[in-house]
Amino acid sequence: MIRIPGSFNSKCILEGKDPEVRIIQRWDGQLRPKINLLLSSFHAYLVDQRIKELQRQKELKVKYQIRMKKNDNDTSSRTTIPWIELLLETPIEDYRKNAISLILAPYLINVKKLPYDDAFNIIKDWLNKCDLIKRLDSNFNYRIKYALENTIKKGYLPMKLETLKEKNRALYDSLNIDKH
Repeated sequence: MIRIPGSFNSKCILEGKDPEVRIIQRWDGQLRPKINLLLSSFHAYLVDQRIKELQRQKELKVKYQIRMKKNDNDTSSRTTIPWIELLLETPIEDYRKNAISLILAPYLINVKKLPYDDAFNIIKDWLNKCDLIKRLDSNFNYRIKYALENTIKKGYLPMKLETLKEKNRALYDSLNIDKH
């Protein structure tokens, strides 16, 4: 464990000892400490995380391909929903997280039947437009991935316009649907 001078050791606080981390001996500049064990275990952790990510992506791809094969014969489901297309053209200030999870991801994956990467890029482009109106408060890549993966796993369909009007009137009004 590497401790930073001036910080506090929480175990010492619990044991009633002096918790401040101090320098006991300064480095003489000659002998370098061996950190190979620390680096190799961290590297192993990163490799393990990458393997898990690749496995998860593979499982999602299989689920998505199965769903696409089931829907290949159903051409009636390959339609567009005008109000969602309008949303994709309209940058908004608020409710972007809800729009991604409840409307855009399900629409692009389960209605438009787009590949994961295409859906990700469309949502990312839409968020970049939204960012010009009001700065995004965090990195949305994780949120987009989560919404798309959840949609693929569970087969969600996008929120209906009537439900949007009832549950989130502010977002509904920002789209100016009544004027179109």
